[in-house]
Amino acid sequence: MLWDDGYEPATPRTRVVRRLALGGAAVIVLAGATCSGLRLVGRGAAPARDLVAPPSEPPPSASVAAVPVESPLPSPTPPPRDTAPLLVERPAPRASPPARPRASVVAAPGRLFVGATPWGELYIDGRPVGHTPVVALPIAAGWHQVRVVRDGFAAFEQRIRIAPGEDLRLTGIVLRPFHL
Repeated sequence: MLWDDGYEPATPRTRVVRRLALGGAAVIVLAGATCSGLRLVGRGAAPARDLVAPPSEPPPSASVAAVPVESPLPSPTPPPRDTAPLLVERPAPRASPPARPRASVVAAPGRLFVGATPWGELYIDGRPVGHTPVVALPIAAGWHQVRVVRDGFAAFEQRIRIAPGEDLRLTGIVLRPFHL
């Protein structure tokens, strides 16, 4: 077996020195990139006063006066003497469009939470909604009829009023079984 005494693995000290040198170089590169990036950003930004042009004055409106219109070409026959020259007139002001009727204001819907033991089918205003529990059901503001039904149990019915944006909770409903 041949053994080379000239080769020695790197000692822990040389590894530490190499790692410190690489870390220092990385810090210097990052600092330089940060400084140059800040300079580029600082140069590109213009003050707000340079970006916004001052409001310009509207051009003066020329009043239209009665000016005779002359023809650039000579006419072969002179106009009759009893007619007046044509006058330039202002156009008639446009009538404003008729006012639209305002759309009715739609109130924000409320949210309905319904929980029943045992579960049942939920009807709101006679329309099936689903099974209980129902969480955060959007419902229009106003009065509604709520009904929870399950076979073999007495139905639960209640009339409720929901204000716009209100959360109404009907929890703890216990459906009572029919006693035969």
